[in-house]
Amino acid sequence: MLLSYRSSLGHTETAATAATPFVLATHPEFTFNSPVGLAVDRHRRVWIADTGNNRLVIMNPYLSEVLAVFGGPGKEPGRFNMPFRLCPHPTKALMYVSDLANRRIQVIAYRKDLQLDVVNVFGDKQKEPLVGPNGLTFIDGHLCVADEFYANSEGDSRIAIFTESGEFSHDIQHIDCGGEQFTLLWPQGLSSDDEGRLYIANTGHANVLRCDLQGKGVPFATSGRSELTGLGVARDVSVAHGRLYIPGSGEYQIGVFDREGQPLDSMHGFFAPIQVTAVPGKTNRLLVSDPILATVYLLDPKDLIPGLDTPTFIAQAGNPRSNPGQFYYVTSVAMVDKPRITSPQIDASSPFWPAQMSAQWWFHYWDACQMWWRSALNVREDPDVGVWMMNAVPRTVLHSDLNEQVEIPEQISYAMFAGMLGVDIYQPSHPLPGQIDADAPLLLLGNYLSGFISVLQYNPFINDLTLYTFFGGPGDDPWELSKPMGMAVSPQGDIYIADSGNHRISQWRIDSHGIVGHVRTFGRLGAGPGEFHSPSDVTLDEQGRVYVSDQFNNRIQIFEADGTYVGAFGQAGYGETGDHFLLPTGVHYVNGHLVVNDLVNRALKVFTPDGQFICSYAGLGAEPGTGQLWMPFLLHGAGNFIAVPDCALNVVHLYELDDRKPAPALNGERQVRLRRAPAPHLHAMHPETKATAEEIKEHLLVLTSQSDQQQQPELRETHLDRLQEAHARLRAKHPPPTMFL
Repeated sequence: MLLSYRSSLGHTETAATAATPFVLATHPEFTFNSPVGLAVDRHRRVWIADTGNNRLVIMNPYLSEVLAVFGGPGKEPGRFNMPFRLCPHPTKALMYVSDLANRRIQVIAYRKDLQLDVVNVFGDKQKEPLVGPNGLTFIDGHLCVADEFYANSEGDSRIAIFTESGEFSHDIQHIDCGGEQFTLLWPQGLSSDDEGRLYIANTGHANVLRCDLQGKGVPFATSGRSELTGLGVARDVSVAHGRLYIPGSGEYQIGVFDREGQPLDSMHGFFAPIQVTAVPGKTNRLLVSDPILATVYLLDPKDLIPGLDTPTFIAQAGNPRSNPGQFYYVTSVAMVDKPRITSPQIDASSPFWPAQMSAQWWFHYWDACQMWWRSALNVREDPDVGVWMMNAVPRTVLHSDLNEQVEIPEQISYAMFAGMLGVDIYQPSHPLPGQIDADAPLLLLGNYLSGFISVLQYNPFINDLTLYTFFGGPGDDPWELSKPMGMAVSPQGDIYIADSGNHRISQWRIDSHGIVGHVRTFGRLGAGPGEFHSPSDVTLDEQGRVYVSDQFNNRIQIFEADGTYVGAFGQAGYGETGDHFLLPTGVHYVNGHLVVNDLVNRALKVFTPDGQFICSYAGLGAEPGTGQLWMPFLLHGAGNFIAVPDCALNVVHLYELDDRKPAPALNGERQVRLRRAPAPHLHAMHPETKATAEEIKEHLLVLTSQSDQQQQPELRETHLDRLQEAHARLRAKHPPPTMFL
């Protein structure tokens, strides 16, 4: 058995770049793809690491003009595979670039006329080469590199120290402070102050550490320890204008501290900010990258006052990713084979059969007839073979028919809402009441923010999705959901949902009359058998067994259809093969095999249903046409094919399971078990969520009453607008599901 890469959906590169320089506003086709690193050179020009596009973009100080574009995918000097962070030399016209997936540092000499030359490449040929170079900073003539994915025998990461010419000096694998030792796990951001102190965003343990160049801890005055804790996700740390800025310290925000760790304020108005960089000069201006939104901001935090914590946004760079074929934070997919439809069967014993079903039946079919007459001359072929994709930022659903080798997915224009995340399909064995097109599957969409699950149906007469029904809602009662993620639907209509915020699996059922009812929940917070910590995905085999990716417990759990515990496999640790997992985010059963998305290991691993490892496809990177991974999320499959959305690269990779080819030999690949697992993140439901959810429910009820919409066409638009507003309010109260980039 071999898992091999086949092709990709989604254009990773922008359209043909205009000759530089050019004004960004006049070229909407020029877009970023998850930009991360930022720096300002000696001529006050802004350098941007356009990570997903494998290039550097140099702009004027006001982010209005593109001055130069440098790089492209590849391994040669001057080419990149995920250029991640940038660090200017403190006194020379040199820019240091962490070329993450090529596992090296490139040094670029620049001139005022923007002549750029690579003058040094290092870090990939030493005795212990770099594994995942991320954050960079200079201290006393030495370049410090956050080697994020390095793992010693106990699974700890390190900070690698080089001379400015690229000679390896030493590394820091733990911080010692007054008899207390702090280990490193996935350090992402680095910064330093004018006293030669090193600040480390220790992302895996959700803290910020401070030490000297030898790894001796330097305590913060506020705590007496060399650690800042109580942070949500410390993606970066930046010493700027006398303050500490920590992106991800809270939900959708950048924490502001003094240099001794005293909280001062927070800056809001972001989605998942990563890097903060000071703009040199007399002002306190900052640059901030927000990769998921493909945007870089220029802002002034000086106006921050308690109760008014949104900074002054002066400018931003980053056109919307709306070019043909471009994705914009694609989070989940659902694949579907050609359905087999039989004649309707009436289930009079259904416990969910309502008295008004006959009226609802006629409302639905009256609506279908109306749409047919309006659209008789514009009938579209059913998109019932291929891949459905959730494009989260523009809140659209896309479809691609793989049989026709479609390169640009078709947008299905139903108005989605902030927070749409998981997606799955249900193909009833017989038409349901109110189904406009029995050949097209029903589409289930989960809303991570509101806890509602929408069941949509495709209408070929208007080439759109319409709301069929909905269920769920936020809370921790058995019939409620909190931060739902992956879903799976059986051929019999049993719906299993990874209820991640409640740390359980929620089971529902859609009966032969199209009515959805709650069946049971199983699981609770914990690490024992049948317990979960933020389960993220669920899948089913032919016998109805349930497989759950128990994300923060780093394992796959197995249950019978009724929730009875069967077993589990997996353990926390590094490894591109075997059952060492680090945040297994997705799982899908396809063609007799389980495919697991092992997020931090950037590996798709294939197992037998009882957990025996078979083969894998692994590789961190952004090189087009290779199937390399950055942030793979909720995968899905059909036949021998697996579709994997990468929400940072903005592509959907397609892989094929081939049992005619043997898996490659493992060659004794090292696997490292972590002695301390990643820091879990528990987020309580905001008190306003319940009230907002009731408002959402009222609007959804109106949208399912299709007869009213026929009589008042403006009603649909009004309620869709109000739904958008309500979901936007929820978005401000809850963190995004993608915590690590």
